[in-house]
Amino acid sequence: PAAVIVGTGCCSVAETVALSRHALELGCHGVLIHPPFFFRSAAESGLHDFYARVIDGIGDPTARLYLYHFPEMTGIAITHSLVERLCNAFPSVIAGIKDGSGSLDSMTAFARAFPTLDVYSGDDHLLWPHLAAGGAGAITATANLTPNLLRAVAEGWREESADARDAHDALVGLWEETLLRFPISEALKEIIAERAGDPGWRHLCTPLAPLPAARRQQLLSLAQPYLKSIPPGLGAAEC
Repeated sequence: PAAVIVGTGCCSVAETVALSRHALELGCHGVLIHPPFFFRSAAESGLHDFYARVIDGIGDPTARLYLYHFPEMTGIAITHSLVERLCNAFPSVIAGIKDGSGSLDSMTAFARAFPTLDVYSGDDHLLWPHLAAGGAGAITATANLTPNLLRAVAEGWREESADARDAHDALVGLWEETLLRFPISEALKEIIAERAGDPGWRHLCTPLAPLPAARRQQLLSLAQPYLKSIPPGLGAAEC
């Protein structure tokens, strides 16, 4: 558990505190918390108060909290000024940021503005340029399928090794040429179900639903060239 960062963000302060305390009590490294997404016009002062109440509720000075910037889904941005305020108020607790915006400029701006924080990309194909700009790594959904490729990039980008370059190219192709044409969660579940030979991986929590048969076949056909870079069976155990 010391290697695990758990996503515990909820709209409710009480639920976020309860989940975060549970994760930390089990020895997890940290918690990843997005802003509450119900009131999308909330002022920055309100977001600051949300995080402050969560940190006070956790009540553990050794807690490591990672802010989750994912405006496409939450409808609320984590701004630089909010990060600065939280770092000033809780310097030992705020540990980093996950940027799921899909914007390399946004990720690198966080990394440059807050060099003492671990800034993670939410996009596999941006891992290499993000690391080169001072980023800490990536936290992605596709990592359930491509952990070997992400590791190859993380270990070999400085030397521009052939393995790292090949892995980066595969990540770019899989993401840009395949996954972005489909709903991401549904597509990942479908690919893993196919590779694992287990249709149970197609199960999705509502309101998400499995891909129709025609779209499923289209996905698997497009993904096939990039899946050659992933050993058979790799991915299912990591989900």
